[in-house]
This record gives sequence, structure tokens and C-alpha cells, in this order.
Amino acid sequence: IFHPKGLLDSTNEPRPAIVQQYIPHLDSRIFKVYVLGNETTITQRLSLPLLHTSNNISQVNIEKNWHFGRISKKCVAVSDKCGVMSNEIVSKLLEVSAEMRDVFKLQLFNLDAVVEHKTGRIVIVDVNYFPGYQKCIRDFGPRLLRLIDRMYSSARY
Repeated sequence: IFHPKGLLDSTNEPRPAIVQQYIPHLDSRIFKVYVLGNETTITQRLSLPLLHTSNNISQVNIEKNWHFGRISKKCVAVSDKCGVMSNEIVSKLLEVSAEMRDVFKLQLFNLDAVVEHKTGRIVIVDVNYFPGYQKCIRDFGPRLLRLIDRMYSSARY
């Protein structure tokens, strides 16, 4: 939805529906950060295209709502279609995920992040508790068992 008229027109859309703010992001990439205790895996995949890069959205048809289905169910290896992740992005994502783990006392979660086009800042666009790890982490089973073992060993009864 690019215009208030689009919001009014959305009353004819099928329900239920989710409306989420679009963040113009670099290289049409989304970073998927999976946390299992103190182990973190970062993957990336193609995301929504860069729809506009300025406040002037006159090139976009604002009279019509745009619909996006599932963009991808497949994770992309770091060196595949999306290119290599910079060390700076990896470091920031590791820092943010560790902070979330500690502050919220979560052991199993993932977050999705994009790098905002204009500012270069990392924006967290989604957080999931106990997400579908098996899609993107090949050795998920052994990692989960290690986490359970560590938690059981450190439990005080």
C-alpha cells in the first residue's frame, strides 16, 4: 500500500491479511539469523525487489496495491546468488542476536533482518520463537541435542 487510497481499497482484499511496512533494502537480500543457545547460523536469501529509492515514488503506481506471496522457501548459501556477506554485517547480526538471546532469555529463535537502502542500518523485520531450523541448518538435530545437554547439565535441582 503506497497511498491512503490503497488502504481504503484494501477493504476488498481477502481476509485474513497481514500488512507490513516495506523497508527498501540493499541488494534485495534478507538475512536469516538462527540461534540455538550460544550457536548462531546466518544465511541469506533473495527478498523483495527494491521498489523505490527516494521519497519521490511518482514512478510507482500508487493507485494499486501490490501483492507478494511467499518470496522463497529456500535458503541461499553465502556465496550463491546473493553474494558474500560483509564481515561488518555478520558482526552486527551476531551482536544483535546475542543481545536478544540475553535480554529475552531465549535459547531457540530466529530473526530476519535487512540492510536499509538509504542509511545502511540493519533493521529487524521479524522474530520467530522456535522457527523451522531444519530448512537452513543441516546439522540441526545434533545442535539441538547439544543445547539440551548443556541446559540439562547446568540445571540446578
